[in-house]
Amino acid sequence: MEEQPKEITLDEVRQALLDDAVQLEQPQLYRLSGLEAPDIETLSAFWDQISSDRRQSLLDELETLADSNTTMDFDSVARVALADENPITRTTALRILWECEDPKLIPDLVNMLENDDDQNVRAQAASTMGHFLHLGELSKIPPDSMSQAEDALLAVMESEDHPEVRRQALESLGYSGREAVRGHIEEAYEYGDEEWQASALAAMGRSADREWEPEVLEKLDHVNELVREEAARAAGELELEMAAAALFQMLEHEEEEVRMAAAWSLSQIGGNDVQEALENQLEFSESDAETSLVEDAIENLVFTEELEDLSMLEFSEDQLEPPLDEPED
Repeated sequence: MEEQPKEITLDEVRQALLDDAVQLEQPQLYRLSGLEAPDIETLSAFWDQISSDRRQSLLDELETLADSNTTMDFDSVARVALADENPITRTTALRILWECEDPKLIPDLVNMLENDDDQNVRAQAASTMGHFLHLGELSKIPPDSMSQAEDALLAVMESEDHPEVRRQALESLGYSGREAVRGHIEEAYEYGDEEWQASALAAMGRSADREWEPEVLEKLDHVNELVREEAARAAGELELEMAAAALFQMLEHEEEEVRMAAAWSLSQIGGNDVQEALENQLEFSESDAETSLVEDAIENLVFTEELEDLSMLEFSEDQLEPPLDEPED
């Protein structure tokens, strides 16, 4: 009978973490996934005993692992790290928590947004809160939790905080249906600063409001690459067919980020020649990151077109149904 591999204990992970000379192996990193209450308390108790550099390198490894393996759940480790003395570690922890769906995290995010002394941490807290606004629009968190997040983000937008913090708040507020948000987006779009214009476009894309179509189309050929990139993303999020021609041209742009944004947006919009264009881009992709994204875009395009076919089928079947008989007098 084949011997089963020995289960890694949290104490073994602790001993490895406390020794900077020991390189953590993948099974030890896996052990930190999905921690439950007793293990979380244990981790919290020895967290500060780990060297600052080791704590940061651990979170970097967990973030990379979570990106490549969606079954991994390091939210508990990240929540412990939110109180870390190193602002870089706190920022990394907030990124790891981007997909967390527990509304109990919102008060911690609000507290960091309002009170953390590091602007990068505050900006990342604002960004992470955007995910909860999205969940709120989908009715996946309680309305009062969503309101708490919206109130905090709107307060930051109307404050004198660092522009990067306020821009991240605006992008997150794109998911909100609050009336005040539209005014903030319009003001940012009309402002001469290109970083503000890019954030306004990001918010437009998240709004699911096609009334922003003229503004998005106008910026697709903007001279600034960041503005053009966000316009491309917004066009895809809003599924703007009129943007397709410009997006096809962007596939030949010299900057990889612009090409990748255009590829993904075309997969969201669909239409004639998109698959051929994406397959051609895949052949000439210049990095592993671009190859991976274009492959995902091709898969997403198939999904998008299948949904369109299903919608058309349902529409045709509805047309074939005989009208209901009018009631007799």
